[in-house]
Amino acid sequence: MNMSMDMNAFDNVRPGILAMDMHGAIGTSGPDALYGWCSAPKLAKSWPQYPLVINGKIRGNLQKMHLSGLTLKLPGSFNVTGDGFVENLMSTNRLRADIDLHARTQNLRFILPVLPREVTSMVRIPEGIAFKGRVNVNGKPIWQ
Repeated sequence: MNMSMDMNAFDNVRPGILAMDMHGAIGTSGPDALYGWCSAPKLAKSWPQYPLVINGKIRGNLQKMHLSGLTLKLPGSFNVTGDGFVENLMSTNRLRADIDLHARTQNLRFILPVLPREVTSMVRIPEGIAFKGRVNVNGKPIWQ
């Protein structure tokens, strides 16, 4: 990971820039490696024996953050890529985003232990779910 940050990057008035070039992986040696960062022990225990690979660049501040070449890949489970921007990160009422997102799933069975038993008895998660499109957010949370 390469990172540079102006000392005023998180300032509310005339903020500086945070820039990060990320290339990393989480969870390379089984479930024990995940307990440090995963707050759901059931998920950590059922996690595939592959690392979650994270790549991409971010540049900006809390007023506007540009995302480029973002990739989340868990071999055999999913691949997600995205480019775009997010604005007003600290205010859900003013949050804006425009992200070009591509995702494809494979085997997501490792998620099932986290779900309530009544859900897992009724739901099967198919392989091959795909999403290719734009995600736009314009200030109003959808969960209100």
